[in-house]
Amino acid sequence: MKRKIRIFILRLLMRAGVFDAWRYRHRNDIVILMLHGTADPKHPSGWTPLRQQFSSGYIDWCMGVIGEHYRFISLDDAVEILKGGKPPAEYGIVITMDDGYKSNIIDALPVLRKYNAGITVFLPVNNIENRLPMWFDRLDYILQLSEKDNRIFDIGSKIFHFSWNEREDLVASYAAFRELIKKEYANEGAFYSKMDEIISHFERSVGKSLGDIFEEDPWSALLNWDEIIKFQGEDVRFGSHTMDHYRVNQLNEEALRYQLCESKKIIEKKTGNPCKYIAYPNGDCSESARNIALEAGYEAGVTTDEGINKIGCDGMTLKRVSLPWTSDKAELLAYISGLSNALSFHHWRNGWNVLSS
Repeated sequence: MKRKIRIFILRLLMRAGVFDAWRYRHRNDIVILMLHGTADPKHPSGWTPLRQQFSSGYIDWCMGVIGEHYRFISLDDAVEILKGGKPPAEYGIVITMDDGYKSNIIDALPVLRKYNAGITVFLPVNNIENRLPMWFDRLDYILQLSEKDNRIFDIGSKIFHFSWNEREDLVASYAAFRELIKKEYANEGAFYSKMDEIISHFERSVGKSLGDIFEEDPWSALLNWDEIIKFQGEDVRFGSHTMDHYRVNQLNEEALRYQLCESKKIIEKKTGNPCKYIAYPNGDCSESARNIALEAGYEAGVTTDEGINKIGCDGMTLKRVSLPWTSDKAELLAYISGLSNALSFHHWRNGWNVLSS
């Protein structure tokens, strides 16, 4: 019901010209969109991820709507504009993709090219180098194959129980588990040790793992270096997502330098091109990470802090907006423009939160 009310109000605001006024007011600001997996469900596969995926058809619809109101620009141009090195590009919007999925190139890029929209893909180097699926995909896959009575774990100071009643319950349970384990294990060593313990437990009980099908799996397959080299160009850029997808705000200086500097060095060696951008895993950053990234030679860094970017902002902690899941044009535009977020905050302060997510 709340969502229906929100959409109704957003449609009224669109008709009243509020969106156009908001967009004009922020015409020189830059929106950076963030996506992850973009596999088309038409590809044959023995499973479907619990994590949200955007099909080619959905991306096509979104880009069509967005393209009527915004101008697609590269991250290169956006960074120069925000630094003041280039004149503003009115209604500029950038597309970035985290985790280096093969689907970003195979499924999403052909659609994006219809709209002259390029992408910057951020690579977790050790996963690419060692051909390892991301931990959250490993868990997603094996969780769905596991027995329903084999699902209770001690997570730090709490006990977590995966729910299997319906797929929707498991989707919610999987999301809640990811949030809980990140909070309970701030230390990355302890975090990954616990994750491997849980995932390996499920894999042993089932006798399978995502690694068995990873290279051919449409949902979880990562790009390899040959593909990265082949597809890099004017409309496809590659940046770093660190070596191991570690949360940089949890690392000491030595570990930070390895994650940020080594990943940059390897990407540049493999591709023959400068690695100018870093996407901080989980969106987390810190002053130390920001400074080391700058010292390493990165020209910009992107977070998952929601918002749009103004000229003169800190280029090492740029904000992004996740592509939302919606079938309503007003909701899509309000979300990516920052209008929905601004309204939510305003009404939250006034004790009325019908626009909150």
